[in-house]
Amino acid sequence: MHPVQRNRADERSSRRALYYANLAVQLELALERLRPAGCPEPGDDLDQRLVVDVLAELETMGVGEAGAALIDHVASGHECDTAIYAVSRASGQLYRQLPEVLESRFDVNERCDIVRRWRSEIPWNELAEGHPWIAQAIEPNDDVTEDPPPSMDRSAAELLGRPWLGVTPKRLLHRLTSMLRSDEREALVAALAAPGSARWIAFQALARLDDPVGVPAAERIIRDQR
Repeated sequence: MHPVQRNRADERSSRRALYYANLAVQLELALERLRPAGCPEPGDDLDQRLVVDVLAELETMGVGEAGAALIDHVASGHECDTAIYAVSRASGQLYRQLPEVLESRFDVNERCDIVRRWRSEIPWNELAEGHPWIAQAIEPNDDVTEDPPPSMDRSAAELLGRPWLGVTPKRLLHRLTSMLRSDEREALVAALAAPGSARWIAFQALARLDDPVGVPAAERIIRDQR
């Protein structure tokens, strides 16, 4: 699938999540069908992000076993990062199941990378007791001189104003698309004229939203990278 087509498909999937969640409740769908074992194998034109998004909506609705199904996607699904983000937003203390699940799936280096990637979304300090690898992963971020990643609860303008190095985090794009507030589109548009990472991130978000205002920015990005 072409990258632009994939971005459009991603946005359509996000917008359908709540609809499918309500439909699942009405039809009394067995949640076993939404666990990784019940999902189709991912391919070029298919991923499991929509399934995870639907489960996140069901968990918010208080549907039993939706949280357990999300944890199952962390344990063995193809969209582990998407599922971790959903767990971080879940009610209660679902996140407390993450250490054991991550230990069963990943080696210590991979686990530490996950902790650092989701440092501001999960209260890892609470989970470090009994899990030395978590303490190892968060130790550099506990230095007061460090600038830890911001919470995705911040406004779009604040998030775009922060310098982001390397690959744009999935959780940031999720925040600026699926969780974009009605009054925040202007922040994305304004960022197209900003220097540094803000312009590129805003362009990616607008592309996922299928917003044509990002097209001129694409021309500038390509010209600047020549």
